[in-house]
Amino acid sequence: MDSLAFLRPLGLSWIALGIFMIAASLLALVFSLMAAAVAYAVTALVPLLVGGVVALATSQSGTRTRSADVSAFVALAWAISPLFAAPAFALLVPEFTAMDAVFESYSALTTTGAILLAPDDAGREIVLWRCVMSFTGGFATLVFAAGLLAVLDRGAQQLRKTILLTIDPENVFSHLHVAAGRIFAVYALLTLGCFVLLLITGVPAFDALCLSLSVLSTGGYSPVGGPLTVHYPAMATVVLCGACLVASINIAVVWTFNRGHDWRPDPEMIGFFGLLFALWGISMVSVDAAHPFSTLAEAIFAITTTGFTASAESGFLPVAALFVALVGGSAASTTGGIKVSRFVLLWRQIFTDLGRLSHPSSVLNMRYRNKDARSGGFTALWTTVLAFVATVTISTVIGSALGDGFEQGWTASMAAIANAGPLFDRAEGGQSWAVFSTPNQILFIVVMVLGRLEIMAGAAALLAILRKD
Repeated sequence: MDSLAFLRPLGLSWIALGIFMIAASLLALVFSLMAAAVAYAVTALVPLLVGGVVALATSQSGTRTRSADVSAFVALAWAISPLFAAPAFALLVPEFTAMDAVFESYSALTTTGAILLAPDDAGREIVLWRCVMSFTGGFATLVFAAGLLAVLDRGAQQLRKTILLTIDPENVFSHLHVAAGRIFAVYALLTLGCFVLLLITGVPAFDALCLSLSVLSTGGYSPVGGPLTVHYPAMATVVLCGACLVASINIAVVWTFNRGHDWRPDPEMIGFFGLLFALWGISMVSVDAAHPFSTLAEAIFAITTTGFTASAESGFLPVAALFVALVGGSAASTTGGIKVSRFVLLWRQIFTDLGRLSHPSSVLNMRYRNKDARSGGFTALWTTVLAFVATVTISTVIGSALGDGFEQGWTASMAAIANAGPLFDRAEGGQSWAVFSTPNQILFIVVMVLGRLEIMAGAAALLAILRKD
């Protein structure tokens, strides 16, 4: 790349992270968590200082940016930013090692929800910090997916093109603040609505706040241990299921909902709900037909990569949960996974290619959202899917070499790449992520970061562009 134009928006993003941390400190004061308020504020100083220095040092940098700048910005943002959240974990949990604090911070910012300390043992200070950082990570995911990475999608699938960002080909960062503002308005209003509904159902204020911050980011952090229905009214679980489904929808669809645009279900949403009800049906037949609501809630929590436990009675297929979590929700949503739209596209491509084989002389174009999808864009799709498979395979092998059992290593790798950390605890019978050693924690940090699809999808799209150019 000809410039380092991505450094200024990177510095500004760290300033924004520091502002979220200050907001967390104010929330801690509201709930009389004085030690937490101080720890959060001290932690916020680092991203504010570093981000301010970087932004000032690059204020005169050129504005011309290219696709490579976007990829570099997204990769560095996910690779470095979670480190800024680690000091609060270290300050509030003295028994945490430095790597424990780093692991928790990466888990929170990537909205994975993998925890080393149960909520009852961690205390409110850590629970609130996890949830606020998860909320922040969900916001970043939406900005990257619905905003910046739109510039990388030249394959006509338009998985990322939305009205939330007006792209200037000469400076793709010029309208980033516009997209971020629009996305935050929708994201914050949805979170506030969930918070109010949870209060109405009888959930205590602190728990309602943490759950609403966590569920819209699909982080899966809970202020209490165990199934939701043990601690909260059944209607609270209904609210959380609805919030998970909203969080799994493309943010652009939510943005256009009240603006007179066509928001009718498209193939992406049809595929998502088809997979959801298929999983629910399998669970009803093979696991627990006596509790249809619980099995439906479990299916929703799995496919949206949130990972909450619905009730003590709900049996569930952990392997099936991991596979549907790997699929995930819609593009430009806070869910983890590969995203269901990519499977819909690849499924359609397979049948289009089969049609070409049976009628070689015919002209068959694969259509998606009423547009022809050019074949060149599928290079990025296949690369993304194969990258996920390769990451799980390599992580499982390395984890086994580091002392994990093969099954445990595979389960943890699947949960980490899908950013669905609570599913590991479910699949391993309540076993905590604390069982892993420091080398394993480093391994799963890498997998969690890669699981934020924007890095691998962006790299795959960039590869396709470079090959074409």
